[in-house]
Amino acid sequence: MLGQVLGGYLIDTISWRVAFIVNLPLAIFVILIVFRFVPESRAEHPRALDLPEVLLVTVGLGGIVYGLIGASDQSLDPLEVVSIVVGTMALVGFVIVERHSSEPLVPLHLFGSRNFSGANLMTFLLYAGFGGALFLLPIVLIQVHDYSATAATGALVPFAVITFVMGRWSGGLVTRYGEKLPLMLGPALVAAGFIRFAVPGVGGSYWTTYFPAVVVLGFGMSLVFAPLSIAILNAVEEEHSGLGSGVNRSVQRTAKLLGLAVLAFLVLAAFDSSLDARVNALDLPPGQKAALRAKEATLDATDNFEGASGEDRAAIDRAVDHAFISAFRFAMFISAGMAVTSAIAAALLMQGKKGNEPGKSGPRAGS
Repeated sequence: MLGQVLGGYLIDTISWRVAFIVNLPLAIFVILIVFRFVPESRAEHPRALDLPEVLLVTVGLGGIVYGLIGASDQSLDPLEVVSIVVGTMALVGFVIVERHSSEPLVPLHLFGSRNFSGANLMTFLLYAGFGGALFLLPIVLIQVHDYSATAATGALVPFAVITFVMGRWSGGLVTRYGEKLPLMLGPALVAAGFIRFAVPGVGGSYWTTYFPAVVVLGFGMSLVFAPLSIAILNAVEEEHSGLGSGVNRSVQRTAKLLGLAVLAFLVLAAFDSSLDARVNALDLPPGQKAALRAKEATLDATDNFEGASGEDRAAIDRAVDHAFISAFRFAMFISAGMAVTSAIAAALLMQGKKGNEPGKSGPRAGS
């Protein structure tokens, strides 16, 4: 919560670059704490780091994401095509190497557990929409509603507060009802939050526009965070608990990465289409219409029109704002669909309370 608001404040007062650089002294401080206070620990049977697998998965994800983000302007140059093809081939190679490795980076046998596979699939679907939506929200608040970066990041503070307060309670639900029920209800509530984000138009107070959606989203994700962690830990052998948790964290990060790349492509397409329709309806000189269309790829096509009259400038601003809202709504409906699909995956693939795997019952689930 503090990190979000501090990042926005640094952007407003100094530069967006400082929001990244500030991590360096924090990282150094953490490293000093580790050296001073964290005792060493060693595994009885330490695993070797398989560098070829690391290289394949890095090239795979990096290539696909680079290509998709580059293609978000509705064009594909040869480098972007090659990037997507190479990335896809690298991921296929990663899976093949994993299947034949004596010490795989991601042991595929873990996915033999129905709960583990189901939890990771619903994680991927949920976080693909969740990551993209939370990336776009501050942008629409700044671009359309004229929020400062501090205010835009502060808009998500209620989400952080709710998930913090509700965390312990939602973890207790697993002891009483098992993992499946909250992992069905949570994504369904998240979908309702995304749909609520699609309701506001241009203008209006934060408290009546986006605050209700942030609250619903907070309650929905509160039903996911702790039960999902418990489901993952319960689905693997105790000696693989760290590995299982690490795999799920990687699935979350990968889903956010790919989800954002795909959503950016779709949002820009929706923005272009909506803005084209609105520009055609405007009574503007042909030169200004052409200049406006040429800047569509920036998602902020209102710059460099100083020569326009006050009335024309206001019409351009309205057209861009409404096109942005239209694209944002499209993104929220996509994210809501992903969340609903996540809930369905949990319902179909995960076992109920009595379906926990042998040796993974009550005491550990409630710990």
